[in-house]
Amino acid sequence: MHMLLVSTLFVTLLGQTNGSSGTTSVQNGWDRPSSSKLGIEKENPFETEQLDRPLTHVVRQMNDLPAPNSTAPLPVPSRFEKTYQAQNKPATLDYIYMGKSSVEEPATSGVLMNQIGFDYRLVRPFFKTPAAFTFRPATSILFMSGPGGIDLPEQLYMFAFDFQLDIPVNERIGVSLGITPGIWSDLVVITNDSFRLPARALFTFKFSDTLFFAGGPIYTDNIRRNIIPGIGVIWDPNEKWHLELLYPRSRIVYRINDAWAPYLAIERGGTTYSIRLNGANSDFEYRDYRLMLGIDIGQWTAANLFAECGFTFDRRFRFDYLPQLTIQDSFILRVGARF
Repeated sequence: MHMLLVSTLFVTLLGQTNGSSGTTSVQNGWDRPSSSKLGIEKENPFETEQLDRPLTHVVRQMNDLPAPNSTAPLPVPSRFEKTYQAQNKPATLDYIYMGKSSVEEPATSGVLMNQIGFDYRLVRPFFKTPAAFTFRPATSILFMSGPGGIDLPEQLYMFAFDFQLDIPVNERIGVSLGITPGIWSDLVVITNDSFRLPARALFTFKFSDTLFFAGGPIYTDNIRRNIIPGIGVIWDPNEKWHLELLYPRSRIVYRINDAWAPYLAIERGGTTYSIRLNGANSDFEYRDYRLMLGIDIGQWTAANLFAECGFTFDRRFRFDYLPQLTIQDSFILRVGARF
């Protein structure tokens, strides 16, 4: 089942040559440069400077995932690129609600989870090279109620900085290196275990302007399964459809017009925190899978809105020295804005 949940995470692609102006800028998020010019004016501090020499790949980062170590940089197949006109919006604010559900093994009272997160991306040329450097500070708070009988914290915090270097080797091959130092903790316990260092090394290949492949190892720095594959393809069969068939997050996007884009997403969620549990320090990991219908609304200049709803399943609480808890499936809602 897990292998069928091929969905996205640090799968990077550097892809697309600008044949009109001879210079290319690095874009992030759902940014779409015009078909005539990819360079951007320097007066706007949120936009990227032009490079002194041509850059053969444009980096696109999908910015609708919760934490830096769950984020996947993706390519922009040119067919979808030319028709989607959302503005450059480097900041993302989102809220996630997971409905109350009971604990199956061992049986205890239910658990309710809410999360609010914020991140900001800054993409710049890497000195005078064709490479692109992305810096991304991010923070989130996870609010928990229950389960009964276990002294879990009511709030869990994440403060992290993601650093990524995207290197175009040639017009078809690219390399993406990333590392995300940060603190994941209840802020009652801050030890060496609170500091985590997720990292990834991904390789990309451009088959054509509409078909990309990416793959490589991802180090999650969780309690278990620290090395997972980041692998998959991105394909635009036509100007309406955009397929991200990747692990650990996949999406199928249908572009209605320049402002409305509904999609189906499936992803692997959760992360690890250091906490005080029953008077002792412990690592605590929450893990799940999520199947959601979503829509991205980009008809305003100031902000894009997005919403996703569905259900979360195969849910687990894992600890250093306590038995694993199995959580029942629940409803999930995620809403947010990019600005």
